[in-house]
Parts: sequence; C-alpha cells; structure tokens
Amino acid sequence: MSRKGSEHSTSLISAPSATSHIAHECRRPWKRSVVTDFAPQPTPGSTDSSGVVLGRRISPLIVGLLIALVAAIFVGLGLYDVLGGWVAVGIDYLPVRGAAQALLDGNSVFTDHLFVYPPTAAVVLLPTALGSQTGGFVAWVLAGVGALLLAAGMVARQAPREHRLTVFGVAIMGLLGGVIANRSLLLGNLSELLVPVAVGALLAFRRGRWVLGCALLAASLLVKPLLAPLVLVPVLHRRWMPLVTTMVPAGALLLLAMGIVPGGMTFPSVLRYCLTGTNLHGDNAINNLSLRGWAEGQDAPHALGLAAAAVTLVAIVGLVWRGVRAGNRPSPIWLGAVLLFGTFLVGGISEVHFLLIGYAVVLLHIVVDRPPVPLFVPGLALLGMPEAYLRLVLGRGTTAQGWLVCAEILLLAALLIAPTVRRPATVPTTALHPAAACGCPTVESLVPVPALPAAGRSDLRVGDTLETARLTRDSNTTADRHIPRP
Repeated sequence: MSRKGSEHSTSLISAPSATSHIAHECRRPWKRSVVTDFAPQPTPGSTDSSGVVLGRRISPLIVGLLIALVAAIFVGLGLYDVLGGWVAVGIDYLPVRGAAQALLDGNSVFTDHLFVYPPTAAVVLLPTALGSQTGGFVAWVLAGVGALLLAAGMVARQAPREHRLTVFGVAIMGLLGGVIANRSLLLGNLSELLVPVAVGALLAFRRGRWVLGCALLAASLLVKPLLAPLVLVPVLHRRWMPLVTTMVPAGALLLLAMGIVPGGMTFPSVLRYCLTGTNLHGDNAINNLSLRGWAEGQDAPHALGLAAAAVTLVAIVGLVWRGVRAGNRPSPIWLGAVLLFGTFLVGGISEVHFLLIGYAVVLLHIVVDRPPVPLFVPGLALLGMPEAYLRLVLGRGTTAQGWLVCAEILLLAALLIAPTVRRPATVPTTALHPAAACGCPTVESLVPVPALPAAGRSDLRVGDTLETARLTRDSNTTADRHIPRP
C-alpha cells in the first residue's frame, strides 16, 4: 500500500474524537466504500466465531402467509359450525329481532326481558325485522363477520408494511377462529359490531382527533353502552369540549327516544338490571366472566369475589392516577385497554363476546405502542386458540370460565406492567446527524442509538437522550478500533 493510503488507514483507525472523525470523513468520502466493501459479510451456511451456523432470515411475508393460512382454516371451520347445514338461531339475536318487530307493531320494545339495550337501538336495528328468522340470523352473522374483518384490517394497517399480513392473521385467528369467536358467533350478539368502533375511537384519540373519537363512542352508546368505560380516556386527557359537543346531543337523542319509543321509559330499570349481572346468576353464573361471577360460578364465597374485585380496582386506580398526577399522559390505547379489562373484571357482568373487543384493543396496543410482546402472549393465546386445543392443553377438567377469567387477569397484569418495561429502539442516523446528508459515515452509524421518546409514550424518559449521548461519545474510540483495515 502507498504512503498516502497508509496515512488514510491510520486516520481511519485512531480518530481522537467524534468531531474530528466526522470532519475527516467528509474530506475523504471514498473511505465509506472501504468500510462497506472490505468488511467481512456472513454467507448462508457459514459459521461465526462461536460455531453457530448462519442462515437466511425467513421472509416476513412467508411467515404472514403461513399464519394467515392457518387462521383461515380455523375461521372456515368455525363459520361452518354456525352456518353450515341446519342453522340454529342465536339466543342473543332473538330479542333484537323481537324488539324491532314490537316497534313496528306499536308495542313496548322491552316486552322481551332479554332485550337489554337502549330504546334507540330498537330504532337503529329495525332491519332485523325483515325476512325470515333464519335468513335474518344468517345476514346478522355475516354482518358481524364483516365487522370483525374490518377491525382486523384496521389493526393490521397500523403495523409496518412487511408485518401487516402477520398481524392480520393473528387478529382474525382471535376474532374469528378462536374460542371467544366460536362462542360469540353462536350467540349472535351485537357486541361484534362494536369491535371496529372501539378500534376506530382509540385510533382517533391516539392521533389527536378527539371529536371523531368521542363521536364514535357517543354513537355506540346509543346502541349498547358496552364502550362506556372508554369515555374516561378523554376525561383523563382533559378533552372537555369534544366530550360536550358529542355526548350532549347523544344524551338528547336518548331522552327523545325514551319519550317516543313504546316502553322507552322503562330503560333506567333495564340499565340497573344489566349492572347487577342480568340473569347470569345461580346455575347460569358459569357464563359470567367477572371476578364476582367467577366466584359464584365456582361456588366460592361471595366475599372472595368482592375482595378480588376491590384489589383489582385499587391497583388500576392507583397506577393510572399516579401517572396522571406525575404529568404523564398515558397512551389512549393503553388507557382504553386498561379501562375495558378493569371493567370486565371488577364490574357485575362480563360475557364472552365482550372479549372480542378486548382482544382487538390489546392487539392494537401491541402494534401501535410497541410494549414487550411476550408479556401478552399467554393471555392472547387463551382467547385466540380454538377450544378443542385449549381443553387438550389445559385438561378436560378445566372450564371455559376458568381460563377466560385467567386470560383477562393475565392481560390486565401485562398492561399494568408493560409501561414500566423500557425497550430501546433504533432510528435512521440521517435523522440524527447532518453529516449523513452528504453521504459521509458518522459515529452514530457505527454505534446503535436508541430512538428519541415518541409522543404519548409513558415508558421512556427525557433523561434517556442525554444518557445515550454520553454513551455514544464514550464509545467512539472503541467503535473506531473495530473498523476493519482495507
């Protein structure tokens, strides 16, 4: 090598500081090719210094196709159980159709005590009175399937492009192919229609579109007050005007419907009936997935269910309130998931179709807020696996109530633990250093730099950036020594 080339290689290896090193690189742009061209690259089938065989990384597209294919098989089997051959009309669809027919006949919409929705729901769901009972149920199930597919697509769209098919497969596996999907589609409950509404409202909150999110919530409350806990998301973020401009008109419509719809004035007593657990008591308590319902269904003391609910409530309120008092506005999606699962466990009633919303919201939280995924795998698996496989793994003696309540507890615990876990992420160096704009290598390109805290992330601190800068500065010389010679 020539004397000039020797000088270049010497400066390349022993730069005294980050500033002089970057200036030196800008004067000698050919050094970038030295680093990239002469650095040893692993080849498929070769081994590293530890003897581990290096292979090609499986394409995310292939992984996504495999997951989507497996999910599609179980979705098809589940839909065939509901709609294939002789169709058994779901017991939760009959009250909805009955209320619509009663409204057309001028009778009270609450003639059937199983119709436990606002009087505005009978007006919105008038099309369910058309056609035959079996044909109407088939159309109702297909509408629910479409809503769940829409929710899965909305969640998958938030993932990076190369992982969208994987996320979509995981979403439809839980929403259409797992145990909660099979049991919910058989019932024909309208909770399935609220899954994309919950996802859309939380996404709107996350993007700062509070009026849109509150409007979606207000519209859903006029059909079924299942998403009422999400109203606390704008409350804790102090978004008062969007709440007022959307909830006040919705409340006026509800009062108007109570005065006009036959039997509408009995809705307050129906609401109290729902809050106390409806008919999910006694032998039917096995279908109540709240902590109090679990205690009653397992013949445990009632005080045990009350104590478990009280401890859960105190833990949720304490953690959320501490974050708010510290000035940290939690992610709306995380907060919505905590509020939903907290209500499912602490409240007087929680049914299997409620968990469709919980599954979608938790998956949205994982994709958007990027918490540590392993924390959520056990809970999501208990909700998303087919029932036959769960019984095979957990044993024939286990009950669906037991593992579904366990899944709620695991997911709530993961949500409460996840914000305290910090995971660094890397960002492109062109966004951090102006020297990269001219094509010159920077010290940051040789040392991974954690990303700056994103807006709405409560698990990163401002001090992380300063500590990262100090670590990067101290490691400049070490990084330079490991650059291979030409």
